[in-house]
Amino acid sequence: MTLRIASIVLVACCSLFAVPARAQFPDKPIKIIVGNAPGGATDIIARLVAKHISGPLGQPVIVENRPGASGAVGAMAVAGSPPDGYTLGLAATSSMSVNPLLRKLQYDPKKDFTHLTLIATIPHALIVNTNLPVTNLKEFISYARARPTQLNYGSAGGQSSVQHLAGAMLNQMAAIQLTDVPFDAGGSKAVTELMAGRLDIMSLDLEGALPFIVSGKVRALAVAADSRIAQLPDVPTAAEAGLPGFLMRGWYGIVGPAGLPKDVAERLAKAMSDAVKTPEMREQLAHIAATPEGRSLQSFGDFIEGERAKFAKIIKDGNIKVE
Repeated sequence: MTLRIASIVLVACCSLFAVPARAQFPDKPIKIIVGNAPGGATDIIARLVAKHISGPLGQPVIVENRPGASGAVGAMAVAGSPPDGYTLGLAATSSMSVNPLLRKLQYDPKKDFTHLTLIATIPHALIVNTNLPVTNLKEFISYARARPTQLNYGSAGGQSSVQHLAGAMLNQMAAIQLTDVPFDAGGSKAVTELMAGRLDIMSLDLEGALPFIVSGKVRALAVAADSRIAQLPDVPTAAEAGLPGFLMRGWYGIVGPAGLPKDVAERLAKAMSDAVKTPEMREQLAHIAATPEGRSLQSFGDFIEGERAKFAKIIKDGNIKVE
């Protein structure tokens, strides 16, 4: 009897100390890899996430920028990391929804990642040069139909960028023929050309477009969103302006490598979803015209697939290829 009791006590003691290492997650700093240079919306949102989840997780959260190949360099670094929850990535529209459709990449956005949380979206606005003789989207479409190939749109980020595909989508849905003018240098140069009258129209995310709209340097015809934007209450949605279904947005979420343990993934996702709900983070996202989301796990994965399907249709219908 004494031997049996001793065995039970020994088993009980061993069970107390046989706690899997991942049950203590996290016990060291966490890293979020950003596939873009510091300063833009991608970097800003990653740093907001890092700031707001560090406290609840009890560990420092560090942002590391690894720019290159429209986010592919950073995405590959995340996909190749150990699935332990200590290396995460800021996933965005280009790296997950667009690039894989146009380029042969060393990662699969569906199979090589654990989709944790959709943090925020930033809708696009259709903006035109103020000297163009149109005041709304219906007038612009009529004006463009009467001048096939004579009007142009700027695609910040160059060929195959989200802005380029937005212009292609506008051509397809409105049955017009705008000529694409790519700007590899980015949105600021394209907006300068728009204001100078060398471009006629652009689809640009509100983070970049809002200051120019508010100052009256460009005219907003519509926002490519489901509902009006608080910062531009007088600007209609594309549907209200006569082009239902024209939805274009940048999106930003957090992923980890494939195979994250379920409890680790759930703890990370909850910390991020809770952060997005805080008034402080929502206010900070509003400064870059971002809409808080907070979708997590399966919901985020489904969202990415929906975005990829949308862009795949634009690419197919427009016969778009990377040259």
